[in-house]
Amino acid sequence: MTARTLRGIASPVTPLITFVKLDQCLFNGALHWAVKRYLTDARDECDYFIMKFDLSLEVFSTIELPEPRWETSVVTIIKGCLGVISSDNHDRSWIWVRRENNNTDSWCVAYKLDTNPFKGAGRVFQITPNDELLYNVHSNGIRVYNLGTKGLSRLEDSSKSSTSLIDMDVCVENLAWIVR
Repeated sequence: MTARTLRGIASPVTPLITFVKLDQCLFNGALHWAVKRYLTDARDECDYFIMKFDLSLEVFSTIELPEPRWETSVVTIIKGCLGVISSDNHDRSWIWVRRENNNTDSWCVAYKLDTNPFKGAGRVFQITPNDELLYNVHSNGIRVYNLGTKGLSRLEDSSKSSTSLIDMDVCVENLAWIVR
Protein backbone atom coordinates (compact mmCIF):
# COMPACT_ATOMS: atom_id res chain seq x y z
CA MET A 1 0.00 0.00 0.00
CA THR A 2 1.42 3.38 -0.96
CA ALA A 3 0.91 6.53 1.04
CA ARG A 4 -1.01 9.32 -0.64
CA THR A 5 0.49 12.76 -0.64
CA LEU A 6 -1.80 15.72 -0.08
CA ARG A 7 -1.29 18.62 -2.42
CA GLY A 8 -2.70 22.08 -2.18
CA ILE A 9 -4.92 23.82 -4.68
CA ALA A 10 -4.59 27.59 -4.90
CA SER A 11 -7.78 29.34 -3.88
CA PRO A 12 -9.40 31.78 -6.28
CA VAL A 13 -7.99 35.28 -6.00
CA THR A 14 -11.16 37.35 -5.95
CA PRO A 15 -11.51 40.01 -3.27
CA LEU A 16 -14.69 40.58 -1.29
CA ILE A 17 -16.52 37.38 -2.26
CA THR A 18 -19.63 37.42 -0.15
CA PHE A 19 -21.85 34.65 -1.45
CA VAL A 20 -21.12 31.54 -3.48
CA LYS A 21 -24.28 29.72 -4.58
CA LEU A 22 -24.15 26.11 -3.41
CA ASP A 23 -25.71 24.74 -6.59
CA GLN A 24 -22.86 24.18 -9.02
CA CYS A 25 -23.05 23.24 -12.68
CA LEU A 26 -20.72 20.67 -14.23
CA PHE A 27 -19.92 21.68 -17.81
CA ASN A 28 -16.98 20.69 -20.04
CA GLY A 29 -14.99 19.14 -17.20
CA ALA A 30 -15.32 22.13 -14.87
CA LEU A 31 -17.57 23.12 -11.99
CA HIS A 32 -19.23 26.54 -12.24
CA TRP A 33 -20.80 28.60 -9.45
CA ALA A 34 -22.64 31.93 -9.41
CA VAL A 35 -20.84 34.33 -7.06
CA LYS A 36 -21.89 37.67 -5.59
CA ARG A 37 -19.06 40.11 -4.86
CA TYR A 38 -19.18 43.46 -3.08
CA LEU A 39 -17.35 46.25 -4.88
CA THR A 40 -16.79 48.47 -1.86
CA ASP A 41 -15.98 47.91 1.80
CA ALA A 42 -19.27 49.63 2.62
CA ARG A 43 -21.04 46.77 0.77
CA ASP A 44 -23.41 49.18 -0.95
CA GLU A 45 -22.58 47.99 -4.48
CA CYS A 46 -22.20 44.46 -5.78
CA ASP A 47 -21.88 42.48 -8.96
CA TYR A 48 -22.00 38.85 -10.00
CA PHE A 49 -19.61 36.55 -11.85
CA ILE A 50 -19.00 32.83 -12.38
CA MET A 51 -16.29 31.02 -10.46
CA LYS A 52 -14.94 28.04 -12.40
CA PHE A 53 -12.89 25.08 -11.17
CA ASP A 54 -11.28 22.94 -13.89
CA LEU A 55 -11.30 19.38 -12.56
CA SER A 56 -8.42 18.10 -14.70
CA LEU A 57 -6.09 21.09 -14.23
CA GLU A 58 -7.24 21.72 -10.63
CA VAL A 59 -7.27 25.46 -11.24
CA PHE A 60 -9.80 28.15 -10.35
CA SER A 61 -10.70 30.96 -12.76
CA THR A 62 -13.50 33.45 -13.21
CA ILE A 63 -15.91 34.24 -16.04
CA GLU A 64 -17.38 37.71 -16.24
CA LEU A 65 -21.10 37.94 -16.93
CA PRO A 66 -22.73 40.02 -19.69
CA GLU A 67 -24.68 42.09 -17.14
CA PRO A 68 -22.64 41.81 -13.94
CA ARG A 69 -24.91 44.15 -11.93
CA TRP A 70 -27.98 41.95 -12.49
CA GLU A 71 -28.76 39.33 -9.88
CA THR A 72 -27.52 35.96 -11.14
CA SER A 73 -28.30 32.93 -9.04
CA VAL A 74 -28.56 30.08 -11.56
CA VAL A 75 -25.76 28.60 -13.67
CA THR A 76 -26.97 25.76 -15.90
CA ILE A 77 -26.68 24.16 -19.34
CA ILE A 78 -29.02 25.50 -22.02
CA LYS A 79 -28.95 24.07 -25.56
CA GLY A 80 -25.57 22.44 -24.93
CA CYS A 81 -23.94 25.69 -23.77
CA LEU A 82 -23.08 27.15 -20.40
CA GLY A 83 -25.99 29.36 -19.43
CA VAL A 84 -27.04 31.76 -16.68
CA ILE A 85 -30.38 33.10 -15.58
CA SER A 86 -30.16 36.74 -14.53
CA SER A 87 -32.79 39.18 -13.31
CA ASP A 88 -32.76 42.89 -14.06
CA ASN A 89 -33.99 45.52 -11.61
CA HIS A 90 -37.55 45.18 -12.99
CA ASP A 91 -37.74 41.48 -11.96
CA ARG A 92 -37.55 40.19 -15.53
CA SER A 93 -35.44 37.13 -16.32
CA TRP A 94 -32.90 36.97 -19.11
CA ILE A 95 -31.33 33.68 -20.09
CA TRP A 96 -27.84 34.05 -21.51
CA VAL A 97 -25.74 31.33 -23.16
CA ARG A 98 -22.00 31.35 -23.72
CA ARG A 99 -20.98 30.25 -27.20
CA GLU A 100 -17.58 29.77 -28.75
CA ASN A 101 -16.93 31.78 -31.92
CA ASN A 102 -13.49 31.72 -33.57
CA ASN A 103 -11.83 30.37 -30.39
CA THR A 104 -13.33 33.10 -28.21
CA ASP A 105 -16.32 32.77 -25.93
CA SER A 106 -19.10 35.34 -25.95
CA TRP A 107 -22.47 35.70 -24.26
CA CYS A 108 -25.70 36.05 -26.20
CA VAL A 109 -29.33 36.34 -25.10
CA ALA A 110 -31.26 33.10 -25.57
CA TYR A 111 -34.54 34.23 -23.98
CA LYS A 112 -36.06 37.40 -22.51
CA LEU A 113 -38.91 36.82 -20.08
CA ASP A 114 -41.32 39.48 -18.79
CA THR A 115 -41.41 37.83 -15.37
CA ASN A 116 -39.04 35.91 -13.14
CA PRO A 117 -40.49 32.39 -12.88
CA PHE A 118 -37.16 31.14 -11.48
CA LYS A 119 -37.21 33.25 -8.30
CA GLY A 120 -36.16 31.00 -5.41
CA ALA A 121 -35.07 28.19 -7.73
CA GLY A 122 -32.17 25.95 -6.90
CA ARG A 123 -30.85 23.98 -9.83
CA VAL A 124 -32.44 24.38 -13.25
CA PHE A 125 -32.24 21.63 -15.88
CA GLN A 126 -33.16 21.63 -19.55
CA ILE A 127 -35.17 18.43 -19.78
CA THR A 128 -36.40 18.38 -23.35
CA PRO A 129 -35.12 19.72 -26.66
CA ASN A 130 -38.31 21.80 -26.95
CA ASP A 131 -37.19 24.35 -24.35
CA GLU A 132 -38.67 22.95 -21.16
CA LEU A 133 -36.81 23.65 -17.92
CA LEU A 134 -37.24 21.63 -14.73
CA TYR A 135 -36.49 23.23 -11.37
CA ASN A 136 -37.31 23.05 -7.69
CA VAL A 137 -38.56 26.09 -5.81
CA HIS A 138 -37.74 25.49 -2.17
CA SER A 139 -40.88 24.46 -0.24
CA ASN A 140 -42.99 25.08 -3.34
CA GLY A 141 -42.52 21.92 -5.39
CA ILE A 142 -41.04 20.93 -8.72
CA ARG A 143 -41.96 23.14 -11.65
CA VAL A 144 -41.65 22.87 -15.41
CA TYR A 145 -41.34 26.08 -17.42
CA ASN A 146 -41.68 26.05 -21.21
CA LEU A 147 -39.59 28.87 -22.64
CA GLY A 148 -41.40 28.81 -25.97
CA THR A 149 -44.97 28.99 -24.71
CA LYS A 150 -44.08 30.67 -21.37
CA GLY A 151 -46.26 28.07 -19.70
CA LEU A 152 -45.62 27.10 -16.10
CA SER A 153 -46.77 23.81 -14.57
CA ARG A 154 -46.14 21.80 -11.44
CA LEU A 155 -44.74 18.32 -11.60
CA GLU A 156 -46.05 17.51 -8.14
CA ASP A 157 -48.09 19.13 -5.42
CA SER A 158 -45.81 19.18 -2.38
CA SER A 159 -48.51 20.64 -0.13
CA LYS A 160 -50.35 17.28 -0.14
CA SER A 161 -47.25 15.19 0.46
CA SER A 162 -45.72 14.24 3.79
CA THR A 163 -42.24 14.40 2.22
CA SER A 164 -40.45 17.21 0.48
CA LEU A 165 -37.73 17.39 -2.14
CA ILE A 166 -34.52 18.90 -0.84
CA ASP A 167 -32.32 18.87 -3.93
CA MET A 168 -31.99 17.53 -7.48
CA ASP A 169 -29.01 16.70 -9.65
CA VAL A 170 -28.22 15.12 -13.00
CA CYS A 171 -26.19 11.91 -13.14
CA VAL A 172 -24.79 10.63 -16.41
CA GLU A 173 -23.15 7.26 -16.85
CA ASN A 174 -19.82 7.20 -18.62
CA LEU A 175 -17.62 4.25 -19.51
CA ALA A 176 -14.03 5.17 -20.20
CA TRP A 177 -11.40 2.81 -21.57
CA ILE A 178 -7.82 3.14 -20.47
CA VAL A 179 -5.33 2.12 -23.14
CA ARG A 180 -1.79 1.29 -22.04
